Amino acid sequence: MKNIYGKRFFLLFFVIVPLCLSAPAGRAEAYVDDLFDLLFGDGTLDPTIRVTNQTKSTVYFAIVYEDYKAREWTARGWWNIGAHQTISIDIPTYNSNLYYYAESDIESWEGSGNNDRDKTYIAVFDNAFNYNVYSEWPEGKNRRDVSFIRITLSGDIDTLSLWGN
Repeated sequence: MKNIYGKRFFLLFFVIVPLCLSAPAGRAEAYVDDLFDLLFGDGTLDPTIRVTNQTKSTVYFAIVYEDYKAREWTARGWWNIGAHQTISIDIPTYNSNLYYYAESDIESWEGSGNNDRDKTYIAVFDNAFNYNVYSEWPEGKNRRDVSFIRITLSGDIDTLSLWGN
């Protein structure tokens, strides 16, 4: 019979406690949650989202996600998706919630309504971007704040279809 209690003791006192003690104010609980997600979670590290453009125009796609490597919320864009094309994006996160925004020359897919949990306002630019949304203020051409839509990933691979003109 294996001694799993010894392993749990080691994990608790030599991994979890030091992480909590070194965590910035307000992050200790998140560190513990993150660690348990990694050790005992459903294995959805680096999920892939497939985005299908069901329109006649090129769509420009951006996402906001909690990057497990940087331990920060990150905004990335743009992916150019041709008419009736599909792309796959690997996302370095273990958080099942992420946000997306998309636009074409004639329409946009953005958050709306009164429920602030289902959207977030983040800056985008005409040029490519990849930045921490809470600590970086990148410069770029035509900076504007847009409303990203929240979605919840359900597995290792999720599909999102953008419909319109």
